[in-house]
Amino acid sequence: MEMLSLKNLFASPTLRSKSVRRKPRSVSAVFAGLENYEERMMLSATVATVEPAAAATADFSGTWNLTASSGPTGTVVIVQTDANASADVDIAGINASIEGTVKGNKLKMTSSSSIGGVEVKTLKAKLTDETHFKGKTVAIVDGIGKVKVKFTGDLATEASN
Repeated sequence: MEMLSLKNLFASPTLRSKSVRRKPRSVSAVFAGLENYEERMMLSATVATVEPAAAATADFSGTWNLTASSGPTGTVVIVQTDANASADVDIAGINASIEGTVKGNKLKMTSSSSIGGVEVKTLKAKLTDETHFKGKTVAIVDGIGKVKVKFTGDLATEASN
């Protein structure tokens, strides 16, 4: 019996004549498979998203000069620790202490106390730059009812750290 080498084995006419015919595949079927693969890759790529970084908390700390759209002026001293803020407000002889939170460049404060017939419900402010803000307040005034006042604030002195 003769030993066959790999070269002889593949050169053998019997092997060639008994080769198995593969089912012809159309070119479009091959590309359709690639397109499906590509679509799956694209779908998986869209799932892996990066969350945007949280907006930095603005610093409202300091003494601010307030000017209301209706005329009265005053001051507010804001003490801020991280996202929590407290303020002592003095406007037209009315003094109030209010508390709230800072999110991004916005301050929102609420109070349920009534001082001199005025109950400040909300005070909202937004920094327009490092030394200015604008906002509005909603208050309940005895004998008048609900009052909305727009105001601006200018930083008089920064809080000492």
